[in-house]
Amino acid sequence: MRVSIYNIPIEEVLSQVRARRVLLQLPDGLKPYAIKIAKAVQHYTGGEVFVSSGGCYGPCDVAVWEARRISADVIVHIGHAPSPHAPSGNDIKIIYIEGQIIADKSHVLEMLRRLPKDVKRVGLAYVVQYRWLVGDVVQHMRCKGREVVIGPRGSRCAYPGQVLGCDYTTATHIENEVDAFLLLASGTFHAIGMQLCVKKPVFVLDPLGNDLFTVEKDVESYLRRRTARLAKLKDAKRVALAIGTKTGQLFLHEAQLLAQYLKEEGKEVVFVTFDEFYVERIGNFTEVDAYVVVACPRIEVPGGIWGRPVIPYDEILTALQFEEQN
Repeated sequence: MRVSIYNIPIEEVLSQVRARRVLLQLPDGLKPYAIKIAKAVQHYTGGEVFVSSGGCYGPCDVAVWEARRISADVIVHIGHAPSPHAPSGNDIKIIYIEGQIIADKSHVLEMLRRLPKDVKRVGLAYVVQYRWLVGDVVQHMRCKGREVVIGPRGSRCAYPGQVLGCDYTTATHIENEVDAFLLLASGTFHAIGMQLCVKKPVFVLDPLGNDLFTVEKDVESYLRRRTARLAKLKDAKRVALAIGTKTGQLFLHEAQLLAQYLKEEGKEVVFVTFDEFYVERIGNFTEVDAYVVVACPRIEVPGGIWGRPVIPYDEILTALQFEEQN
């Protein structure tokens, strides 16, 4: 099924599925086409379809609680591949439908010519929306004399070579075997995350934007912001630990360990819960000097909230590991 720039194999996945009531989850880019998609889901499943207006940021973000509230027996989650760490619906069947972003394959292969000639061994990674391009990209590079290495599947990913905002294991595992990495993705979000995890250069091939680029300056900017956040946290006397309650992003044990560490550093800690991270809601807790987000590790508020830093919990863990090593 073609929807804007996406190809969504609804018929192939749902033709044998029967449901009484379906909760349909869509990423924000597909919500403008919710009626068209919902009609297709209803046609193939025979079930009454409810469309979730909530976030759909990854395979960890499955609206199990929401589905239970409306007595749905099936969740159709579009846009992501299933993750071994994804929530279980138990009595609710969860069906993932991977969305493909449509791009001109000939333009993609043409852009590969812009890779530096001294990059002989290429580590290939991709976001799942461009998985359909991997075979052609590998074949083209090998025909041009380059060696292509694809790393193993990360613990949160569905396929070898796939990356998520929270899992770049496929790249770190093969870094010593390659000269540089090629990432099939759009925008800079995954590229920055990947470059933070590896020392070899990451070249981003954006099939949608018809571009090949690197993110060194973006990473430098991110590292400056991270250093500033951690410095402000050191001076903070009161800290809010903002704990995400999404089924696949609940890290309560980590929050308790962080609270213990912060208290040992002489700080007063308050636990705050949230489902969807909204600055205006978290910012209502004005008694604190800093916010530590214990949820998706890629939540970032560059300017903070009213001058107070917002620190992803993994940045604190990274800093502590660095201190131990030195």
